[in-house]
Amino acid sequence: MSYSTSAGPDGITIKTWNRVPARAKSKLYSLWIRIGLVPLSLISSRTIFIAKKADATSPADARPVSIATIILRQYHKILARRLTRLLEDVLDPTQLGFRPFDGIARRLYNGESSEPVKPNKGVRQGDPLSPLLFLVDFDNILRAVPAYEGAHLPGEEEPTNKIAHADDLVLIANSPLGLQNIFQRIGPVLEATGLRINSSKTITFQWLKDGKRKKMIFDNRTFVKVRGQPLRALEVDEEFQYLGIQFTPKGKLPPKLDLKRKLEILRTASLKPQQKIFFLAKHLLLGFQHMLTFGKLYSGYLKKLDVIIRSFIRAFLKLPEDTPTAAFHASIRDGGLGVPSMRWGLSRRWPITEYWVARTKYSLCGKENYMKVAI
Repeated sequence: MSYSTSAGPDGITIKTWNRVPARAKSKLYSLWIRIGLVPLSLISSRTIFIAKKADATSPADARPVSIATIILRQYHKILARRLTRLLEDVLDPTQLGFRPFDGIARRLYNGESSEPVKPNKGVRQGDPLSPLLFLVDFDNILRAVPAYEGAHLPGEEEPTNKIAHADDLVLIANSPLGLQNIFQRIGPVLEATGLRINSSKTITFQWLKDGKRKKMIFDNRTFVKVRGQPLRALEVDEEFQYLGIQFTPKGKLPPKLDLKRKLEILRTASLKPQQKIFFLAKHLLLGFQHMLTFGKLYSGYLKKLDVIIRSFIRAFLKLPEDTPTAAFHASIRDGGLGVPSMRWGLSRRWPITEYWVARTKYSLCGKENYMKVAI
């Protein structure tokens, strides 16, 4: 386990726990597996709440993260690794959720914790074993979706009726009755697992085929009910977000990066020039990678972003207008600033040798003399 991982309520750090001989840990964990129990004193955890958005005001806007003792988390991590190998070929392939958690900065409220809370359902977020336990349970819901319901998507031979990313579930049917049938099938399984559909966060939309006029018609009428409550139907141009990407019923939208505002905040920050370049290259631009990878993009849009970034750098470093493009995007080792190019990818700093330089007397300063040739 990482040395930066937080201690649990018992205060034992990973550094302290690593002093215990591996043989002693092995015997302890083997004993727990054999008797099928874990000491009650190790089950309690410290739970903190991370706001999901900047203007969080209600409990629904917070994500609980539980921090158990290091001893239990290491045990669960071992079990999770073993279970992962066993469940690889068992879980429904449409479930794409759960990857290793990112680090989260944590702070106690006034340095104190509340009275102990005993949860009656759910798994503890932050525990290594929780994702697998959830996937095993949620797999029953995915398998309850009838195979005969679904729609043929472009490039797919078999009909598609579901896509899951953890508990974010997309259901697809070729008719309103088909979608209603899916909800009726998964309803009892949801109740058995202690889960329920959040009607306030669930949306529907449908496209109808007009064979006579050979057109697709959007229907904004409500057509699905869950526990007697109608699910909201979207308008044709109404936006919604799924896994960080903006959509309308017509398809994906170009990402809204708000780049100029963020660059202005960086410009006014009390940082040295090299610190600003480092933050820009290693944090700010890489934060757009998900939206740029999965969002709707055009080459001209990415080129425009690169122009904005280079103008920002040129302004606060007071570089001349004829500073070549390669000076911004080439790696530091090759004499560049190492700033990623949005157009050519964020994951690589192109070597100076992969920028073509026209052999003219202006080649060291002319912007038009630099051109990408490697992809």
